[in-house]
Amino acid sequence: MSAPATLSVDKMKKQFHVAKNMGELKKWFWKLVAAMTNKERQELLRFMSGSCSLQPKTTYYVSKWNNYDGDSDTESTKFKNAKTSHLPHGTTCSNAMTMPEYSNYNTFKDKVMMAITCSLEFDQDELLS
Repeated sequence: MSAPATLSVDKMKKQFHVAKNMGELKKWFWKLVAAMTNKERQELLRFMSGSCSLQPKTTYYVSKWNNYDGDSDTESTKFKNAKTSHLPHGTTCSNAMTMPEYSNYNTFKDKVMMAITCSLEFDQDELLS
């Protein structure tokens, strides 16, 4: 089995759509991605899509819960008033990550990294290797 491909920030930027009206969260997202190891970037991608590699012709979405572009009767309404104590939500079927509007970078970073780490515990593939 070959080693997984390197996920550079530049490669990710070409396939990621980070909502324009995320304000500071948009800057924080790319700052965090730039600081991540390749393995952490793969884990972020797996959290959002179920795969640890970028898929051709696939767009990955990052947004706040109150401006999620999905089904407004479910996702957006359900999470609109989410507290910033909540973790980000990964939706592998739509290659998306949505989150509350965190008040500072350290909280944002801690919540994203915790969500990624905790999601790996539920990944049955990891148990088989």
